[in-house]
Amino acid sequence: MNLIIKNNILVSEVYYKKDFGYYILFFFAFFRPLTLVLGSYSIYGINILEIFPVLIFYLSFIVIIYNAKSIKINYIAIAIGMFMLYCIVSALWGSEYKDIARKITPFFMIFLVTSSVKSEYQIKILLIAIVIGYIYPILGSMYAIMSGIDKGFLVYHTDDIRSIGIFLNSHSLGHAMLLFIFIYYLLRFYYIINSKFFRIMLDLFFLCSLYCFYKAGTRTTFVGLIIFCSIILWRYYKLYLLLFLTMLIIIVIFRYDKVSPIIWQTKDIDRQSLDSASSGRLTIWRHDINTYADFSIDKKLLGSGLGSEAKPFLIKKEAIISAHNDYLALLLTLGVVGLLSYMSIFSGLFIDIFNFKSNALIKTFAMSILLSVLAMNGISNSYLSRVELAQGIYFIYGIFYCYKWGVIK
Repeated sequence: MNLIIKNNILVSEVYYKKDFGYYILFFFAFFRPLTLVLGSYSIYGINILEIFPVLIFYLSFIVIIYNAKSIKINYIAIAIGMFMLYCIVSALWGSEYKDIARKITPFFMIFLVTSSVKSEYQIKILLIAIVIGYIYPILGSMYAIMSGIDKGFLVYHTDDIRSIGIFLNSHSLGHAMLLFIFIYYLLRFYYIINSKFFRIMLDLFFLCSLYCFYKAGTRTTFVGLIIFCSIILWRYYKLYLLLFLTMLIIIVIFRYDKVSPIIWQTKDIDRQSLDSASSGRLTIWRHDINTYADFSIDKKLLGSGLGSEAKPFLIKKEAIISAHNDYLALLLTLGVVGLLSYMSIFSGLFIDIFNFKSNALIKTFAMSILLSVLAMNGISNSYLSRVELAQGIYFIYGIFYCYKWGVIK
């Protein structure tokens, strides 16, 4: 092994040479946020939002194969592998290749991160690259909203205006800002930032992201942020959590006339119900559950195939309506086997995080994101359906496993 001198320190040339996978991670970290606002652009008829994850998938696959010896074979790796294999095999009973790719692509980020990252410094650089990549999406959206370029869209039953910034829709804006908030917390409160200027700028970007997050008005992300913040506050700032909950209760009580349409999604008191509050989700879920009940035994087990959701599917007279619930969507398209296989991944994540003892802040951060994502997946089509955001979430899980598996000492 050749040795070289770097900053008066003797280090191995192998260590000094950054892994090719790390450069792919840096490429991902910097350009992933930028691609989130390019959904209306295409190259040779293929949407950029679809091109980028596929490109990262193939590059990740090469790196993972090359670094196969460094991949730890344990429960979470086996669970992910089994789910990915099941998705691929489901092509035999009707899954579409495009939808299979969307489901399995994000998982590669865990193995790419853990096989390529060697130090906390490298993680900090990747997080900074993400923040820089977010500058245009955040400031561009804020400018579009404040200047009136973004007219938003009217939610007719509440007269609420939801902004989209420079994104395709308000959901994309809300979820992208929430992902930035996750990254902000980790970078700001765990990794040491020596530059006062950078800390101030980071805080300003955070405030701008909160503004865009609020203007997007995506209730699913509000739930995710409340869960994330509540866990963090409970762990470290219990007094602030009490103040936050007290303020929330006071607002609901004394400004109920303003809050009511947001909660119930209608101003008509006679039409306010759990179904209206869920934007019709209860009706959709009831329909899809009845559709699943009419499946044959083999379809109950294996599903109707990825890609069959929200498309004509003749089973008696009914079609599978877009479930707005990732778990129900999995049950319909991949059956009981697919749903249990997917949940085994999250049960593994939960157990690994719960039993992680060596770094309290990383443990709390990972658990808060896990519970937030689990909740959002259950009330909307979230991080199982949105591959562009799922990649970011599994990038974060990859950081956790760098500590869990001892990649970073």
